[in-house]
Amino acid sequence: MGQADSTANQGEIVSGEIVIEKDRKITLPKAEKVFQRGTPKKFDSDPIDIVLNAKEPNLSWPSFKADVPFKNIDRVYPESTYTNYLKLGYGNFNSPLAEVGVNEKLGSFDINSRVFYESFAKGPVNGSNSGSSQLNIDLAATYAVEKITVKPYLSFSNQGYRFYGNTNRLVNGFESNAEKVRWNDFQLGTLLKGKSGDFTYQLNPSFTTTNHRIKEGSEIGAEDALTVDGGFEYTIDKAFSAGFNLAGTSSTYKGGIDYDRSLFLLNPWLRYQKEEFSLEAGFNVATSSVATADQTGFYPNLNGELYLEENWTVYGGLSGGIDWYGLTDLLSQNEFLNDSLDLRNQETKFQLGGGIKGRLIKNLFLDVNIDYAVIDNLPVFTPSSSDSARYAITYDDENIERVTFGAELQYLPNQVATYGAEILIFGYSTSSLDRPWHLPAFEFKAYTSHNIQEKLLLSANVLAIGGIRSPTTVDFGITTLDTILDLGVGIKYLINPRASIFLDTHNLLNNEYERYLGYPVRGVNFKVGGQYRF
Repeated sequence: MGQADSTANQGEIVSGEIVIEKDRKITLPKAEKVFQRGTPKKFDSDPIDIVLNAKEPNLSWPSFKADVPFKNIDRVYPESTYTNYLKLGYGNFNSPLAEVGVNEKLGSFDINSRVFYESFAKGPVNGSNSGSSQLNIDLAATYAVEKITVKPYLSFSNQGYRFYGNTNRLVNGFESNAEKVRWNDFQLGTLLKGKSGDFTYQLNPSFTTTNHRIKEGSEIGAEDALTVDGGFEYTIDKAFSAGFNLAGTSSTYKGGIDYDRSLFLLNPWLRYQKEEFSLEAGFNVATSSVATADQTGFYPNLNGELYLEENWTVYGGLSGGIDWYGLTDLLSQNEFLNDSLDLRNQETKFQLGGGIKGRLIKNLFLDVNIDYAVIDNLPVFTPSSSDSARYAITYDDENIERVTFGAELQYLPNQVATYGAEILIFGYSTSSLDRPWHLPAFEFKAYTSHNIQEKLLLSANVLAIGGIRSPTTVDFGITTLDTILDLGVGIKYLINPRASIFLDTHNLLNNEYERYLGYPVRGVNFKVGGQYRF
């Protein structure tokens, strides 16, 4: 929900192209395959997005959709034959795009790699003073032998942009010579998974370093974090299984102020599953340390599903715990942060939710839920008192209570078209904070995708976010930001099995909206280009 021009998931249109793995049997969607019983749905506010992964143009659909939505019978152009690709494009705002994906088997290793680069020489205000760039490099190698899989991975991200905004711009205007900023992330880790008899296990140690600085200047903030998480599961019999999950993170933050943080989590659980219902019960133990403040908490963890007739499921859960919020997590929400940040671990003291999901009529699916949570140390962004182009992080002195209502609808009329929509409505109760600053009152997303005569792929989506309020430095007032309304359309034409051309358009309504006060985003923007598989 950050800037539409600097993050991958904000009002962006991704081509509706499908990659089918070579030699893998394809099954078309069937109603009876939609609901798969397993781990109960967790309550959160994760958005529905169409995203890319290392094997570019895969689509990640909402949970209702289990199979490929596009026609794949006697396909004339079997793109799945060619897993490597080169994608080039160019758009207005002087914005080149380059992406390369290589997926090969080298001996016993499956190698997956992806390099992505995109830049905008100009932005919504003051020309180059609001330009930006992004570079992502992802490398992974998978080695499987007997019942053990080892996957070392490495990722690097570099984002360049400017502090072009100004929350007090009614008096001072936008920055005429905005500072250039670099935000770098580097992660190195190894995922180990295995099975021995009735035991399955997983271990994932990783190291992440984040650096946020003025280009060729002073450091704004930096954090190094070492994380180890994993767990095991034991199948007792056909109905019962048990296990535990654990995770530990230790970090050092530097940026005006220096301090260490740590968090350790333990979650033992027992699961019972039958044809009519499933139940998972356990508890969470969390030990958190921030500077000199230590905290240990014990929280329930109970989730269940009841399977009704006609493919309807009632589900619910009661949980709590402490979550890690690192510098990268916060920059992913708002990249215009100040130094000397107060980073804390977020505690969900109590979370209770439930809902119902099922099929209204043939090919029309619905999921409705409601959730109530009591949260301590929920980060809130407010304009920095020392720099009107930057943001600080603040917290409520007490708990913040949040109620979330969610509804998701998906319609699959045939094998070549998909329609979907989701709405989330939020209600907050604060204590010391006057308002839940920059937290939205609602989010709405809708999308559609079509495959026309196999060669032509069309997609569209719309994003709306409203009810965002911010403090303003002008007369110490309160302002309500205009509702975000972002519409985009994507077109892709398959020339032959290897080559295709595309047109992606974003923000067609030309709304230079602000997700955070002082930072309007680009208006209408588009990208044209081509892709070649090899």
